[in-house]
Amino acid sequence: MIHTSLLSSRHVAAAALLGCAAAALPSQSIAQAPPYSTRSASTGSGPRVASQALARGRYVVVVDLDANRLYFAHGRRVLWSAPVGTGTGLRLESDRSAWDFDTPNGVFHVQFKEKDPTWRAPDWWFVENGLPVPPSNDPRRLFPGDLGSAAVYIGNGLAIHGTDKPELLGQRVSHGCIRLSNQDAWRLFHDVQLGTEVVIVGGQGQTADPAEVARRKRNQTGRSAPPPRDPLIVALERQPTDELLGRMSDEMFVSVTTTGTAVRWPAITGVLVERGIVDRDDDALDGVMARVSGLGTGVLRDEYSAFLADAYARGT
Repeated sequence: MIHTSLLSSRHVAAAALLGCAAAALPSQSIAQAPPYSTRSASTGSGPRVASQALARGRYVVVVDLDANRLYFAHGRRVLWSAPVGTGTGLRLESDRSAWDFDTPNGVFHVQFKEKDPTWRAPDWWFVENGLPVPPSNDPRRLFPGDLGSAAVYIGNGLAIHGTDKPELLGQRVSHGCIRLSNQDAWRLFHDVQLGTEVVIVGGQGQTADPAEVARRKRNQTGRSAPPPRDPLIVALERQPTDELLGRMSDEMFVSVTTTGTAVRWPAITGVLVERGIVDRDDDALDGVMARVSGLGTGVLRDEYSAFLADAYARGT
C-alpha cells in the first residue's frame, strides 16, 4: 500500500488532476452552441447526438463530415480541432463483392490504439488496383507506415489515423477511415483512452467527384519503401530528456500567449510519455508530472490531464 505521505507534492497534485480526468467530471463549459455543422445521424439527429455527448462532460471526439473536421472536447469546451480526410462515398464492385467507401454516422468508442501501425490491406485494395486477391494471412497485405504515426481504432473496421498526404486533408478522399496529419494523429493517440466516445455526424448524400478521385489515383507513384515517419517526432526522440522537458515548458507558454502559432507541446509531451512507459525513464515521467501544478485551469490543463491519464492507463 502506498501512503500519500510518501508521495511528492507534485505527484499528489497529479493524482488529484487525474482523478478529474479518469472520472470524466464536467469541465467549465463554453456558453455557446457547438461549432459543428451537422445533419441527421443514423442513431438520431446529428445535433442531438453531438449535444448529448458534450453534455455528459467527458472527453469526446466529434467528427463533422460536412466540414471534414475533427474536434476533441472536454464537456462543451473544445480543446483543439483539425481538418480530416473522410470517405469518398463512392462504390466499388467486383464479380464477387461490392464495397461502399463512406464514413458512417453514429456513436463509436475507442477500441484500441497503436503507434506506428501496420495497415493490413483488405480485399478491395487488390481489386481496386487490378491485382489478384491473396489469402488473408499473406504478407503482401501488410503495409508498414501507411496509417501514419498513430491509429485509433473505433470499431466496424474504422480507424482515425495519420497520413503521409496532408495536402488532401479537408476533403473526401479515404475509403471510410478518418485521416489526420501525423502530428494530430500522435496528439489524438495520447488524448484518448479505451472507451472514449467518438461521435460522427453529417455528410449525408455527399460524395467525392469520381473524376477527381481518378485523377489523384493516376498521379500516385508506386511505393518502393514505407512512408517516412513524421520528421518532428523523429527529431524529438533524439533529444535528451532534460532538453525535451525544457522545450515542453517553453512550447506550453507559447501556446497560451501567442495566437496563430503551431502547437508543438503535444508532440513533445507524447514523446516524453512514451519514453517513460516504454523505456521506463523515470525522469521523463517525473518531469511531466512536475508541470501539473503550474497549469492552472483552462484548455491547456484539460488536455494535459488527458495526456497524464494516458500515461497512468498504459504505464505500470
